[in-house]
Amino acid sequence: MVQTKYDDRFLQKAWRTLPKWARRLIFHELIPLIAPRPSRQPIPKPPVTVLAPFSSSIGIGWGGRENAKILDSAGFDTHLFDWTSLLFSSDLPNSKPVTQQKPDAGPGVLLFHANPNHLPVLLLQLGKRVIAEKYVIGYAVWELPRLPPDWEHNLRFVHNIWCPSSFAAKAFRKATDKPVHVVPHCIDPPDDIVPERERFGIARDLFAVLTAIHLGSGLSRKNPLAAIEAFRSAFPNDQKAVLLVKVSQADAYPDRMKEIELGLESAENICVIKDMLNEKDYWTLLASIDAVLSLHRSEGFGLIPAQAMALGKLAIATGWSGNMDYMTTENSLPIDYSLVPVEDPEGNYFADGQKWAEPDVGHAAALLRQAAKDKAMRRSLGKAAARTLHDGFSRKAVAQVIQSQLSDLGITPGSNDQRP
Repeated sequence: MVQTKYDDRFLQKAWRTLPKWARRLIFHELIPLIAPRPSRQPIPKPPVTVLAPFSSSIGIGWGGRENAKILDSAGFDTHLFDWTSLLFSSDLPNSKPVTQQKPDAGPGVLLFHANPNHLPVLLLQLGKRVIAEKYVIGYAVWELPRLPPDWEHNLRFVHNIWCPSSFAAKAFRKATDKPVHVVPHCIDPPDDIVPERERFGIARDLFAVLTAIHLGSGLSRKNPLAAIEAFRSAFPNDQKAVLLVKVSQADAYPDRMKEIELGLESAENICVIKDMLNEKDYWTLLASIDAVLSLHRSEGFGLIPAQAMALGKLAIATGWSGNMDYMTTENSLPIDYSLVPVEDPEGNYFADGQKWAEPDVGHAAALLRQAAKDKAMRRSLGKAAARTLHDGFSRKAVAQVIQSQLSDLGITPGSNDQRP
C-alpha cells in the first residue's frame, strides 16, 4: 500500500475565518460550478486510490480505513489519500499517520469515501489534470429516504456509487440512473480484545448499557436524550444498572453537550465518557458492556450496534433504517417506532416532506428491563448477532463483495493493465 503526503492545513484555517453564510455559498454553489469533472466513460484501470478521512472517528473514516486494509490484503495496487484535515477534525488518537500526495495524472480508480456534498471541494483540490481519466467511485451514505437536491446534483462527479446499507442505496437509486451497489461496512473485531470493566468504572455485577454519539452527527437524528430517558425510566436510581454515554467531539459542540448534561439531571447511575479512544480501546469498551442502546431516528448503517453485535453483545435499537440490514428479532431487540415528519432544529436535515422514526421510549425501557433480568436471552441473542455479523460483515465477507465489484470493472488483485 503506497502512502504519500499532502498538506492542506492552510486551506482549513483560511476556510474557518469566513462567516457561515459565505462558507455555504462557496461550498454548495460556487465550488460545484468550478470543480473538475472526470471523463464521461473512462476505462477503469489500476491503481485504486482510496481517498478518505482516515484519522477521523466518523463512519466514512471507519469505512475508508477498513476498505483500504481489504484492498491491500487482497493484493490490489492500492494508494491512500487522507483528506481529514480539509473538512474534519483528526480525532482518532494514536492513529497511524497517512502521508500522502495527489494521485498521479492518467488512468486509475478513485474510491472516494466522501458524501456528495464533499466531492466538489475534494475534486477541486486534486485538479483537472489528475481527475481527467479517472474512474470515480463514491462510497457514500445518507440517513433519509431521499437525497438533498445538492447531493443529487453532485452525483455527476461519479461513475459508480457504493453504499454501506440497502437503506442508503435505495435513496441513491431514486436520485440517479448510475449503478448503485451495497458494499457493507467491514465489522471485524480484533482477536485480542478482552473486557476491562474496572478500567471504565463498571462493577462486575452491574448491568452495563452503552449509548454513544459523535456530536458532529447532530442530536436530533442520533437522539441520545431519548436513550437517556428510556434508561432512567427503566432503572430510576437503580444501582444495579449503569448507562455509559460515550460522547465524541464534546469540546467542539458545547451547546449540544450541554443539552445532554441537562438530560442527566444528576442521575447517579449514568456516566459520561468524553475521553477520545483509539480503535482498540473503543473495542475494549464495547467488550466491557452488556448491551448497546440506540434510539436513533435514522441511521445510514449504524456502526455502533453492528460493532457491539460482532462481539456478541445485545443490541437494543430503533427498528428502522440502515441497521435493519443486520438486526432482526432473532439476534437483537428492535425498538418499536412510528414514522413522523423530519424536524431538525440543528439544520442538518431538511424536512421536504420526508419522515423518519420516532422510537417508542416506553418500549425501549421495557426491553431494557427484560434484558437486565434475562441473562440467558442476552447470551442467546448475542451469539446469533455474532454469527450474523461474521457471515455478512467480516473482513472476508466484505472482501468478496469488493473483489466482485472491481472484477466487474476489469480490475483484479495483482493485475497490471494490459489493455490498449
